[in-house]
Amino acid sequence: MDKNRIRPKYCSLIVCSDCFMRCQMCTMWQQTNDKDKLGVEQWQNIITGLKDIMHPEGEICFTGGEPLLYEGIFELISHASTLGFRTGLNTNGYLIDREKIGEILRSRLWSITMPLESRRESTHDFMRGLSGSYRKVMKAVDVLSVASPQLNIGLAAVISAANLDDLVDLVSWVQDNPKVHSIRLQALMQPLGTPQDPQWYANDHYNAIWPKDKEKVRFVIDALIKLKEGGACKLNNPVAQLRIFLNYFSDPAVLPQAKKCIFQEEVVNINEEGDLFLCPRVGIIGSAKKENLSTLWNSERTNSIREKIKECKLSCDTVVNCFWE
Repeated sequence: MDKNRIRPKYCSLIVCSDCFMRCQMCTMWQQTNDKDKLGVEQWQNIITGLKDIMHPEGEICFTGGEPLLYEGIFELISHASTLGFRTGLNTNGYLIDREKIGEILRSRLWSITMPLESRRESTHDFMRGLSGSYRKVMKAVDVLSVASPQLNIGLAAVISAANLDDLVDLVSWVQDNPKVHSIRLQALMQPLGTPQDPQWYANDHYNAIWPKDKEKVRFVIDALIKLKEGGACKLNNPVAQLRIFLNYFSDPAVLPQAKKCIFQEEVVNINEEGDLFLCPRVGIIGSAKKENLSTLWNSERTNSIREKIKECKLSCDTVVNCFWE
């Protein structure tokens, strides 16, 4: 292997942007999707091509929208697993039933992440916009932990006014629950695809879920930091990131800058139409459907975009939630 070649460690495959949830913090379900989605064989060819460009211990995450709406999703996961990739699935958990659990087992999926906004059913269902979604997630955790003990089961929650009082209890529950391997918290952000607005959180809709009580935010995040420092190893957020959350909720207009953006070298994204990109702000590199993936990844076009990312001075919400170093 050429040590000088850039080999990303993480790949996000957005297999479809369709979703039936009505999440309070997302607008994806409101969008009309008439995109020309890749077929199973096209995705398989792309996944095979990823073997040539990714790190030997790389991970492919299948996401959406709701990836379980994509017919053939488990064929793709199985193909990636066969090629030696660690495979992850981000799903709302609602569609997981007996049949899909069997598919999960056969695909050799490595990890699954589902949302759990609160241990209170009403709060979770409100945030996710669909009655019964809490019970679906809880049942999926119970059944998957028995059917596939080797599967890494992770949960995720978005910090909002609706669940602020519940977060410490939620993290403590995960820490004590042998069925769940981890939980990751994310700050409420302006949804992708909406017009940039520095005052988006004051919008009538988001104002209802934006945590306006700064003292309460400080109290809760301080308590989460104490949990983390006290050995809550299942909380995936480092203390430094929790402190960034605190600063962010104090003044969301002032976002941190990354010392080195991980989009520059360590992450590659491909959407449902086959478009390859690094950072969603910088633009599309090219088509993984039409072009050789290795050639595309090592092209002057890609190098030019890496340089743009390297020189980027924007304060970025992605740094808060995903790549905060």
